[in-house]
Amino acid sequence: MKISSRTKKIINILLNKDDYITINSIASWVGVSSRTIIRNLAEVENWLAENNYNLEKKKGTGIRLKISLQEKINVNKLLEGENINRHYLPEERKLIILTELLSSQIPAKLYTFTRLTNVSETTIAHDLDELEQWLKNYNLEIIRKPGLGVYLAGKERNIRKASIDLLYENFALEDILKIIQDRYLSQNRALIRKNIAKEKGSLTNVVKSK
Repeated sequence: MKISSRTKKIINILLNKDDYITINSIASWVGVSSRTIIRNLAEVENWLAENNYNLEKKKGTGIRLKISLQEKINVNKLLEGENINRHYLPEERKLIILTELLSSQIPAKLYTFTRLTNVSETTIAHDLDELEQWLKNYNLEIIRKPGLGVYLAGKERNIRKASIDLLYENFALEDILKIIQDRYLSQNRALIRKNIAKEKGSLTNVVKSK
């Protein structure tokens, strides 16, 4: 059975906890909403059941995977084997596509999305149909041009607003701050490199003039 990367994360969290853990705590660790974790639990339980393990639930307390140390080692080995076939849930897949569309400055070919998500172009086309409904809230439109690719049409400020909302809907605050920090550092590194290049150019001109 193929499982999503998020399901693997949830199982890994359970492996590292001996006691019950709340859905909210798992959501915080994974960086998604509690509602998303609840939706993922069906896949977690199915995968565990397929491998003869049970997920214990206690109302008001949380969930846990009550197994021995050797069993934890076995589960971990099974998870490592799952890495060969990466499978995304529909909402994960659409998040990947949407992120690419919002961040790309040029049209993207459909095969770009099929390569990223391991599904057919027909599935990608269906995902794009569903994403169009979400993007309409921001007056953005998905343009599909044969031979050119897929891209967003709309005002830059609407793209920025959609990007911000996408972050807050799908990532924990700590992850958002890290994304902003990484972007800030990246921009500063680029600026520093540009200034160094300018200084080198100025120095070269000074040397040549002597």
